[in-house]
Amino acid sequence: KWLYEVTGGDMNRILNEMRKISIFDTKDQSDVFNQLNDDGGYSDLSSMTIYNLTNAILKKDKKTVATVLAEINSIDVEGVGLVTILHKNIRNIISIQMNSKATASSLGMSEKQFAAISYSCGKFTNTQLISIFDLLTSMDMRLKLGNLQLTNEKLIDFIVCTVLSY
Repeated sequence: KWLYEVTGGDMNRILNEMRKISIFDTKDQSDVFNQLNDDGGYSDLSSMTIYNLTNAILKKDKKTVATVLAEINSIDVEGVGLVTILHKNIRNIISIQMNSKATASSLGMSEKQFAAISYSCGKFTNTQLISIFDLLTSMDMRLKLGNLQLTNEKLIDFIVCTVLSY
């Protein structure tokens, strides 16, 4: 089940891993699987996603950010996508945190989404939120115009370090 989840249901990968383990006696296969995992045989797989990273950034959860970044090569995280998701989330946090009368319906979102975003309120001051929003807006524009030449890794590092520095 774990292998299915971290491969995103990639049946070719799962079949390949099953073939490796099937050469061992049935009673030993679970131990072989665990040993392969312990020895880094699945280090290219991760159940983490870009949303684990963005949620950790928005909650200023540096421990989770570090965990995600340690597995960044096994996770599908694009710097441009990170900017886009953070920009949208920061805009939503601003809409809720800076408007005491905001409701899910007034912002055009579900109650569940409103509650989830509300949980991230208060982690940054209003001034910090505006600064982060301005930074992400500028970065988004520069990326779209091709005026920001950073590798994906450097872009992710810059975003994470800059936002967490507030």
